Amino acid sequence: MASRPSDLSDLFCFYYDKFKPLYGEVEAEGNVTNEMLFEVAAAFDHLARLWKFHEPEKQVVDRACGHLKRGCFDAFKLAVVRVSDMRKRLSVIETSLIDNGNFDREMIEAWHRIREGAKEARLAEGDALDD
Repeated sequence: MASRPSDLSDLFCFYYDKFKPLYGEVEAEGNVTNEMLFEVAAAFDHLARLWKFHEPEKQVVDRACGHLKRGCFDAFKLAVVRVSDMRKRLSVIETSLIDNGNFDREMIEAWHRIREGAKEARLAEGDALDD
């Protein structure tokens, strides 16, 4: 599949492979936001236009995909906040003895990678939605 779905089949693959697992995780945590619900509703609205107004499939798929991608970004943002909260809770516990200090070092490295990835995602957000 291309970076952006080109037809309904590709769009639903994106939905099941990318969007739905992220949405499911957010939902399991009880953190579904109004913004995420709006993106799902907006994607569905674009899909309906294929049949209701006979808009071209490529146009419908492009627009619906943009909303699903924004929903994915929302889910990622929530995941970063959740990991940050967990890290703060761990910071009050003495963990330096776990795995001969490797736990702390690996946690710091992982948090650094998460933050850098989040920054890169934020910078690329507009580009990814426009591809």
